[in-house]
Amino acid sequence: MPPHKHENSSGTAYENYLRIPELLRLQEPRYAGPAESVRSSELFFIVVHQSAELLLTQLVHDLRTASREACRTPSGRPEAEQRLRRCIGLVRLQEHHVEVLEHLPRQHFLAFREELGAASASGSAQFAEVFALLAADGEVQKLHRPGIRGGAALTSLVAELEEAVRCWQLAHLALVQRMLGDRAGTGGSSGVAWLRSRLLPAGRSPARTGRAGQRTRSA
Repeated sequence: MPPHKHENSSGTAYENYLRIPELLRLQEPRYAGPAESVRSSELFFIVVHQSAELLLTQLVHDLRTASREACRTPSGRPEAEQRLRRCIGLVRLQEHHVEVLEHLPRQHFLAFREELGAASASGSAQFAEVFALLAADGEVQKLHRPGIRGGAALTSLVAELEEAVRCWQLAHLALVQRMLGDRAGTGGSSGVAWLRSRLLPAGRSPARTGRAGQRTRSA
């Protein structure tokens, strides 16, 4: 079999398959101050957010596949259920990504924060797509449609997914509160107050609160 076009003859099969050398060149801290510890913390910040975006790629794919399989034929229901379970796991990983940022010293974040400019998770197309899929008119809500066999199981999984999303929001709110306090958000929002005003009450989900782009947005 000829080598893949991205393979590096000096790399291992593992490194070539996952394109590790290219992946590891994508972390470029911008902080140019004298404190190496701040630069290291910015690297940590970048790594966590880049890995979160990779997880979102799979989450979007699985949400779309679950919706398609559940609505196609009754035989697609097991696949839809399996994908929804994986989505729940992916969302819980996103919550853990927020929690691991508790190990980012606040003073370090404030030291390199200006390097972000207007960068904010509100500018993430994948975050926006996840919430579009979960919106009241989004594809995931097709799983509640009458006539889908096994609908009770799917509805239960969607409810579990939505609760996982809410926990993710709560973790994010707590992080922003610690990092910013009463400061304005990086993306131009009012920060904590903006996020708190959009926090979903218990028992509700993004599917009940309108269109995407009007709910969860990073400070």
